[in-house]
Amino acid sequence: MELNKYIPALKYGAKILPTEIMPYGGLGVGNVYYVIHSSEACYAQFFADYNVTYSDGTQSVCPDDNGGGQSTGIHAALAKTVEGRNDYVIVMPSTSVYNSYYAYLMTKAAVHLIAPAGLGYDVGANYSTRLNTNSGDTEDAVVKISAPACEVAGFRMSSFQDESHIQLTNTAFSPNIHHNTLCLNWGAGTIKAAILGVLAGGAWGKIERNALWSTYGSARTCAEVISIQAEATGCQVNHNEVVIGDTNIASIAIANYAVKGMTNHNEFSECGGNGVTNGGTITKCIIVPASGCAMHNTGAVGTGQMVSGGTTLHSFAKNFSAFRTATTIEANKGTMADDNDTET
Repeated sequence: MELNKYIPALKYGAKILPTEIMPYGGLGVGNVYYVIHSSEACYAQFFADYNVTYSDGTQSVCPDDNGGGQSTGIHAALAKTVEGRNDYVIVMPSTSVYNSYYAYLMTKAAVHLIAPAGLGYDVGANYSTRLNTNSGDTEDAVVKISAPACEVAGFRMSSFQDESHIQLTNTAFSPNIHHNTLCLNWGAGTIKAAILGVLAGGAWGKIERNALWSTYGSARTCAEVISIQAEATGCQVNHNEVVIGDTNIASIAIANYAVKGMTNHNEFSECGGNGVTNGGTITKCIIVPASGCAMHNTGAVGTGQMVSGGTTLHSFAKNFSAFRTATTIEANKGTMADDNDTET
């Protein structure tokens, strides 16, 4: 339908703003805040088209001037959000990186931090919207969530060496962390998990369709690439990709200790394994507790490297590594090994 046939003002250049289609309360969406680098060629037009003043006095567009290498727009937008209003912070794509000397703090419930231009891949995000932290970061993470029901999606993140990309504090219940690419920049210090749950952080939440790749450092060891604790009841870690190369070692790729947690449909690569150019090592792909489960996970890793923990005959199904060959599949038909290459 061509609306300019029915709304005469549209013929003369008038626009319908998003807030006029979905005002607060219309579809349960709160205020929408846009972050854009003020150096972008489209900035003036974007500001004219999208900036509105909400009833609480805040403006929808939050310009980011990246002054002194410090991005301020995302911090400003997150500060404008209101607890439980279901606000969205939309970060626009840029050829420049959104840098910060401290973590982007999500301290209010039901806030969404989204980079729509980064979405579209089945797993991970593209290069269009990048979040980095610099050496002055004091929060040990790129994004730090301390409120329930928050969402982070569509970003390519690079943390300062050894820091986490996303940290879920003890009060970060029911998060939705999806479709991000997390660049694993491993230095000489103690390497923190890329996605780190603290105590109950991540309970009843989903961590899914993220890509975690070795991008910097060599011959470094990370204890756990994704780390969720027992207190995070019901946390689901599904459909992620973990790729470890450059002689780096991941002792455990996904450690989901959550009581009644699920760890399903994840994929793992050692880039050919240690000893191969650009190869790495994943000592164990997945570990779960007695009440957890791991199903339909696949790893290009050797025998005995896929799963650990759990309860025999009740925690694992259809987890396969490079140990699976046509010969072993035929030999194991009708046995427990037909469903699982190994449990330890």
